[in-house]
Amino acid sequence: MDHVRSNSSKEGREMIDKVITKRQAGFTLIEMMIALFILSVSILALTAVTITAMKANLENDARNVAVRLTGEVAEEIYSMDFSAAKLEPTGVGDDPHVMDPVPDVDLRGVKKKFNVTWRVAEISATMKRVDISVSYDIKGKTYTNRSVVYRPSET
Repeated sequence: MDHVRSNSSKEGREMIDKVITKRQAGFTLIEMMIALFILSVSILALTAVTITAMKANLENDARNVAVRLTGEVAEEIYSMDFSAAKLEPTGVGDDPHVMDPVPDVDLRGVKKKFNVTWRVAEISATMKRVDISVSYDIKGKTYTNRSVVYRPSET
């Protein structure tokens, strides 16, 4: 009887092994659909992150150009004669001085216009305060970079 039991349990074991092996042979359609769904959600999330990063990079590139233009105007102001026309004080109602020509900057293959202006206030006979503004638009939103420099006279 022991002999019969061991033989039948051996056959049962082989049958169970075959069933398990058959089930594990490949993925079912549902498993594949779940895997594709998870993959699709992951790709969509990565796409959103990439778009956000590209937008932030564009804004940073434009800000870098604005900072560079502000620095150029400051250097130009320091190189001008203290009594130059572009360093004449601008009153409250007066138009500010404007960089001419208005610079068109190539920003990732697109020409962007940057408006560069400055206002001058005479603090004393030997000191002028210059407020520099560089403004630009990105996707309908206006950004402005401002800087203040003090220009002493040569004497």
